[in-house]
Amino acid sequence: MSRLAPGVEEIISLYAEITSRHPDPTPAEIRLMDAEIRTALDGLARICEPRADTVKNPERAERVRIPTAGGALEARLHRPQDQRYASTLVFWHGGGWVCGSPMSVEALCAHLADRIGVTVLNAGYRLAPEFPFPHALDDAAAAIAWVRAHSHTWGGDGTVVVGGESAGANLAAAVAGKLRDADTTTTVAAQLLLYPALSPKLNTSSARENSTGYELTTTAVQYFWDAYLADTPPNNPLAAPLEATDHHGLPTAVIAAAEFDPLRDDAIAYSAVLERAGVPVSLYVFDGLIHGFARWAWRVPRAMLALEEITDALAAALGRT
Repeated sequence: MSRLAPGVEEIISLYAEITSRHPDPTPAEIRLMDAEIRTALDGLARICEPRADTVKNPERAERVRIPTAGGALEARLHRPQDQRYASTLVFWHGGGWVCGSPMSVEALCAHLADRIGVTVLNAGYRLAPEFPFPHALDDAAAAIAWVRAHSHTWGGDGTVVVGGESAGANLAAAVAGKLRDADTTTTVAAQLLLYPALSPKLNTSSARENSTGYELTTTAVQYFWDAYLADTPPNNPLAAPLEATDHHGLPTAVIAAAEFDPLRDDAIAYSAVLERAGVPVSLYVFDGLIHGFARWAWRVPRAMLALEEITDALAAALGRT
């Protein structure tokens, strides 16, 4: 086991200081904490800057509204300075399906757009426990349908890449499986899964070793799964992609995990089942990092290097499709 990368302890302390004020939070309090944490992270010094100018000016993004069965959801469209691929990356934020919003990953989506050279739709979804599974997944499918109908306006060809972080990565993996089984007209070129939540079992070594002390706790993960699943069986493959019995025919995957993350071993296990099913996979397990590192990569040089390695891997995968 390695040590935490320089700068990560400051991030952990920031989370701990804010969450300590709410020992038994309600969903509303969790959302308030999430917003407070995002504000605090924004106040930290930028130790390293990516090459993408749009990260400093995410307001360049275009506001759009995605029609869903539950009403229109706000999203933000990031167009790259140099578009190299006709695919559109649809990206979903994390937050345990309970909190978070597109604003929490605005800088990340801007960076992905310019570093890869692909248009990125930063899409929202309805949150649990008010809207448990499958509402968020339905909203994810609606975002992809919207991209297919509108991508010609930004030079896209209707092909999508699905991506997300944490709970958003769960939605990306799940919607890839949903489209494989139910929609032969949509081409998913690749999937980008950043420290994904893939199974509610939580019986892995990483869930035990990293249960506390590294921002995301195993207890919190269990709470999030319970809120999202509600009455859904825990082995439902569209809720828990790692529990699916058939992974054949899924798109190329770039998967990233962090050493000190309760979810680390789920990412490793998912990579293995995809490979056994013949799916091309690039797996990265980054030493010294914790859950959520892509959100605050600009504050931790090791996280910035990890993010650039991941985005370069996705660009390489798109170049092969």
